Amino acid sequence: MGGFKIQGKVPKTALSVIKDAQSLESLTETIPNLLVCKSMSKCYALSGLRVAYAVSQKIKYLRRFIPPWAVSLPGQLAAVAALKNPEYYRQQYNIIHQEREQLSELLRNEQFEVLPGVANFVLTFLPVDSSYTSHSFIEACKEKGVFIRDAQNMGVTLGDNAVRFAVRSHVENQKMMECVREVLSL
Repeated sequence: MGGFKIQGKVPKTALSVIKDAQSLESLTETIPNLLVCKSMSKCYALSGLRVAYAVSQKIKYLRRFIPPWAVSLPGQLAAVAALKNPEYYRQQYNIIHQEREQLSELLRNEQFEVLPGVANFVLTFLPVDSSYTSHSFIEACKEKGVFIRDAQNMGVTLGDNAVRFAVRSHVENQKMMECVREVLSL
């Protein structure tokens, strides 16, 4: 059995938060050289554990290249527990999508330009009449205990007024919006 030739890649983690996204894992049964790698960081909230998995017909071949202790025991236990409870994560994805829509609307009401998307964050541009740059806005929010990401360097240059809001729980999103309103009113 020979090696692999990588044909292309799809960020599987991104598919996890897209409603009704099709999984590529089942395709590995019929496509011999398909390798699906999935990080469990974002979609299973296991970021600190550095856990991922791979699905392929050639997994035995690939095992030769994996160190025996690539994942810690706590990481293994958390990953197995997460994979045994897909319904919980399906419910969480639905909640995230609902909260994302509500957060997007609240940001639009504050004159943010909200870019379309389906991820577990909302990418925006600050209101046109705001005197803030993304950096100064983020610092003002940070002083009030709310952390928002500067998005001006996300893959492409978005400019110095791009900010990214993580979609959190309803209560956390409300707290974040209170902070945003307060900072914008200064």
